[in-house]
Amino acid sequence: MRNVLIILVVVLWIIVGFWFYQISKKCCNDQSSVTQTEEQIAPVVKDEKTVKTGPLLYNWSDKSPILGDGWNRIKTDLLGRVDENNHLLITGLYSSSETNTTTFENLGLARADSLRRTEFASVPDGRIQLASKVQNVSDQDRNGLFESASFDILRQTKNINQTANSTTIYFPYNSAKELNAGDVRQYLDEVADRVKSSGERIRLTGHTDSFGDNNSNMALGRKRAAMIKDYLMKMGVTPSKILVNSKGEESPIATNDTKDGRAKNRRTELQIIK
Repeated sequence: MRNVLIILVVVLWIIVGFWFYQISKKCCNDQSSVTQTEEQIAPVVKDEKTVKTGPLLYNWSDKSPILGDGWNRIKTDLLGRVDENNHLLITGLYSSSETNTTTFENLGLARADSLRRTEFASVPDGRIQLASKVQNVSDQDRNGLFESASFDILRQTKNINQTANSTTIYFPYNSAKELNAGDVRQYLDEVADRVKSSGERIRLTGHTDSFGDNNSNMALGRKRAAMIKDYLMKMGVTPSKILVNSKGEESPIATNDTKDGRAKNRRTELQIIK
């Protein structure tokens, strides 16, 4: 009788264990099925596009600036630096893929003009210049905000006439020995610091008035350009980064019939090139 009871207990234990095993297996399968379904219907979370912030930004194909934090400080600083010897250059940047609906040649000039009229209206016309430059704009920027303007202070003194594309350095009559003008040396110091950092090159072209024969003027123009090269080299610019040329009397920018005209023709043109 005792053996029969033991057998019954063992059989019952096996049956109950098997039943619990089946219940547990079913629960696990159901849970796995629910988890998989949730993964299938869960929304895909995409990274939000980073919105550019800055003092001066633009929308694609739009000439009007969007002014942000820090702009008033930049504007005040620029206005404080403009005087009769230091002029403001506003360069509007643009992409050739943008749609230009303005009357300007390109959207860069339209952006520069818009800034001139709205933010720098107090600057006299003779102390401000506008320019434009093509820039590469990413696909992301086309749907968002991007920087599209830059500013420079241009020197306008008795010895220096700086524009967006080049700088003219004037020389006294028949001079090619040394740079006596402090504003010229200061400007060349800044040019040297720039090209040493950027890796850009410098092109120097000497010019003269029409006094003297052509060969002598060609040599004089080269001497003037070489004098500036020597100074830049002393400031640490690599000689191979400086290109020297002369046009002598061949490219006047003013008449040689007057004293003032001849003074404008005695010059060296400095260009910074990539």
